[in-house]
Order: sequence, then structure tokens, then C-alpha cells
Amino acid sequence: MKNYIIYISLTIILISCKKTITTCNNANLNNKITIYGFSTTIGIENLEATIYEITKDTTPRKINIKNIYFSKDKYNYLNIELDEDLFANNTYQLNLNDSIKYRISEIETFSEVRMIGIRKDSVCKTKSFKINNKKAEIFFTTGINFKIPK
Repeated sequence: MKNYIIYISLTIILISCKKTITTCNNANLNNKITIYGFSTTIGIENLEATIYEITKDTTPRKINIKNIYFSKDKYNYLNIELDEDLFANNTYQLNLNDSIKYRISEIETFSEVRMIGIRKDSVCKTKSFKINNKKAEIFFTTGINFKIPK
């Protein structure tokens, strides 16, 4: 019985110490886009938004938007929740009120090692991307979030 407990303990330790490195080539970027510094004077009830996934050799595919809301703090975040996740290998076109257009492209990600419970694991983070062919100023390293380009 004592050998059995030692065997199970060693197995659990070996499994939890397994070194996993996540490659982030086509990382899942969650299902939310956050824009920092968005004017709340437009009013959420008057805001119309569409987003398209653009891939090579296919027509743009519309992604359904689940919810749009402003954060109620001093930073004026516009949050757009989608019905599906975004991925790093794709390009996206976000249109707001048919007058503001953001083309999100060249998304780069990196792997960061984190402690998850008693073991180390790697997670994918957003390193950089472009908005309308200019490098975006990001403020979190998870998902798609950016300050309004000047």
C-alpha cells in the first residue's frame, strides 16, 4: 500500500511538472474588442457596429456582435462582445456608424510562462497589431484592445 501511494504521488508530481510551451501562431484572442478613449457623446443607442473577418482568397465574413457597451469609468472604454473568438492569423474590419473604420491586421503574439496552480504553463499574449496600417497603441496584452489612433 505504501508503494502504491508513493507511485501515485510521483506520477502526480511528474504530470504537474511537465513543461508545456504553447505556440501562439494562431492564438485565440477571445471574443471581445475594447477601444480606449471612445467618446460617449455618440450614445450607445445610436451606435451601429459591424465586424468582418478577412482571410485570403475568400469574401469577408460577417461576425455577429453579441453586445456593445461603454464602461462607466474615467477612461471611456467601448466594449464590443462577439459571438465567436478572434484569431491572430486573420485580419478584421471593424466599422462603427459606417464612418469610423478600423482594419485590424498583422497581429503578433508571444508566449508567456505563468504559474497555474502548482505548475508552470505558457499562455498566449498580444504583442502588437496594426490599426489601418499603423502600429496600434495597446493597453492590455490579452485580446484586441487599443487606444483610438490619432
